[in-house]
Amino acid sequence: MKPMILASALAILLVGAAGIESRAEAIPQAKMPFPKDAVTIKEASVDVTGDTRPDRIVLAGRPRKDNNIYYEKLYLGVEDPITNQIVSYDIEGGYSPSLEFVDVTGNKVPEIFISAETGGSGGIINYYLYTYRNKEIHPMPVPQGLDMSGALEDGYQARIYVRDTNQYTTIDLADRAKLYSDLGIYRNNQIVRPVSVMTSRSWQLLKPADPEGDGVYVLWGIQAIKGVANADTIAVAGSEWIWEPAGAGTWRLSRSNVIKYEPRRANGSIK
Repeated sequence: MKPMILASALAILLVGAAGIESRAEAIPQAKMPFPKDAVTIKEASVDVTGDTRPDRIVLAGRPRKDNNIYYEKLYLGVEDPITNQIVSYDIEGGYSPSLEFVDVTGNKVPEIFISAETGGSGGIINYYLYTYRNKEIHPMPVPQGLDMSGALEDGYQARIYVRDTNQYTTIDLADRAKLYSDLGIYRNNQIVRPVSVMTSRSWQLLKPADPEGDGVYVLWGIQAIKGVANADTIAVAGSEWIWEPAGAGTWRLSRSNVIKYEPRRANGSIK
């Protein structure tokens, strides 16, 4: 793999990364087997079966009656352009659903990558990956976030431990000295009471990327690390994941790091 500083990759992720998306072509369209109150969110014409013919892919959702920007349920449909045979799959709902097509397995046939925001205060987004084979839509796993823990320490610092790599990172929190002292957490530069940082394996962001330019995608992810409150983001953890097709297939952690949270980098992506 070409050398790359993961911190730079984090900056790219934080401001967003474009996926591969195609608009539907003029092909005969059968009615998707979605509920009557479902609306089309995204539609594309992409070969997901590997037969070189573009298939019709539709992502639809059922809006909540009291909040039409939230979808109670999402629906994925794939139509064969020759036979008009359709298969569908139900997905958990959310806000601002997205639809992308990326080849993570390296077999030259793209998988279907879907995301939907949960709308919670933690800024968590749900991600889904699907492959089409044997005339069925099959879910694939997405990588779990890094397994982390940590605590505040003397000198206005946080020490973060990543179990996946057995590595520690120290984050300087001197810019929060007054806040933490006012809250009674520190006195005279010393920690008054133990405070664990808040970590989650949920993703703040998970985006496909093709660092080698060979058409095979990895997944770049970001997790937020909180200090004394949910609004107190002190660091972000970035990680790169590669699909290993051996056996049933699994995601392998390629590299990761933890860096201090800088609001100017986040561009609103991490809150």
